[in-house]
Amino acid sequence: QASSEQVNSQQSINPLLMKERFYLEILKRGGKLPPGATLSSAALLQAGSTTLATATAPPPSTPPAPSPRDRVNPYESFGSTKTFSPEQEALWESNRKKREEKENEQEKPTRKPANPSRSRPTPAFTDKRRRHLVSVPLDRYEMTAPVWVARCPSGNGLLPTGLSMLVGDPGSGKSTLIRALVSCLSTGEGIFQVDKPTSTLFLAWEDDISSGILPHVVACGGDASRVLMLREVRDDRGETSLWTPTPDNIELLKEYLQANPEVRLVVVDVLSSMLAMGGIDSAGAEEVRRVLDPLHRLGQETGVAVLLVHHQNKRVGDKALTRVAGSVQVTGTARLVWLLANDPDNPSLRKLAAVKSNLPGRSQGFTFREIPTDRDEFFKRAQSLGLKAPESLPECLLRRLEVVDTAPTSVEDLLAPASKTIQEDCEHWLKTALNANAGEINSGELKQMAITDGIGERLLEAAKSRLRQIGLIHYEKRSGSWWIISSTHKEIAMASEVFDD
Repeated sequence: QASSEQVNSQQSINPLLMKERFYLEILKRGGKLPPGATLSSAALLQAGSTTLATATAPPPSTPPAPSPRDRVNPYESFGSTKTFSPEQEALWESNRKKREEKENEQEKPTRKPANPSRSRPTPAFTDKRRRHLVSVPLDRYEMTAPVWVARCPSGNGLLPTGLSMLVGDPGSGKSTLIRALVSCLSTGEGIFQVDKPTSTLFLAWEDDISSGILPHVVACGGDASRVLMLREVRDDRGETSLWTPTPDNIELLKEYLQANPEVRLVVVDVLSSMLAMGGIDSAGAEEVRRVLDPLHRLGQETGVAVLLVHHQNKRVGDKALTRVAGSVQVTGTARLVWLLANDPDNPSLRKLAAVKSNLPGRSQGFTFREIPTDRDEFFKRAQSLGLKAPESLPECLLRRLEVVDTAPTSVEDLLAPASKTIQEDCEHWLKTALNANAGEINSGELKQMAITDGIGERLLEAAKSRLRQIGLIHYEKRSGSWWIISSTHKEIAMASEVFDD
């Protein structure tokens, strides 16, 4: 009896028998067996009319199993059946996908991130082609003389092919000099020596064309039809954009010059505006060279002179090359750099001197002054060119150049401080101006008074520096910039008779 009970207990917990009982219950309820389920002959006889064909599950080659909503829930008791709702089926499917993704991630081998300090540097050249250097003997080159687009009144070279630069302070006469040069190139006549009449391409961003450049060129005796203004870049669809110093636009400029060989001069007025249009910092050496080097090659390949107009900085007393605003590379690329400034001894005269030259021989400048153009002559010339000039044009535009002296001027003499007598006179003038305004004067009014009395900007700055030693102070307030002498310093200065009563 004990052995029979032990056998019955083993049979009761036999998983195969439990599975057969479970399958029989499914068949009695009218359900279908899951895939791969089988029953023994005894179990089939116990099921009654159920045959082996109906009890066995479809083979793997048959269509997929029915939807879970038609299956019997195996977690329910034998006495009840339950199917999945659409919401439960969607939840079951999403959970199944999440489990599969998690298992796939766990099966992937984990790889440590690469150490950037140990990574190999990317090679500079990815091209696999083999390269080699090519050298050319010097005797295969042809000797040529420098090609000058324009010469000074004395016959010395003024503008060679390639990149040149004109540097000067505001109000030194740069615009007047350039427009007189352009006028001579357009007619072949004037104070500058040119081989034949040629055209000029202007890249101007500061001065107005209608009220500035055009009347000034006509006043200098130029042919306005030979002065071209570059305004925009236009594509095949008619869309326009401003010209900026990008590599593509410089290539377009080269194509334009090759298609128009009559253009021998390109004027950039001013360099700082051109760099700003391209988003380039004038103090960055690499950025400046990336613009000026292509312009220099453009001038040499097309036989055109490219003239850059630039400003000086305010570091009085420095060397000439360091007086140029921006990076040193600005002057390093140019073949010839000219300095235009007022005569230290005579502010009404302008002197042109060479700061740097990469050309054989010494470039020598000249001295000139501005003289008014006869108004009747100006209107007659404008009418001959088919232009209508208004009567209200200011006198400052109706001016031209007159050569005073063709003797060379050195940069050292041009930047040298004025003589002691002139400095003392300027200091005396500044003292008088301050005394007349109770020791306080507006910067703009002071500058205008100096221009009216014929005192140059450099002399005025030197006098201010001298009077700073006895208490002259510069400060800003809402009404503008002012120069003032403090009360304590003023009493000391007046007691020592520095300021005249």
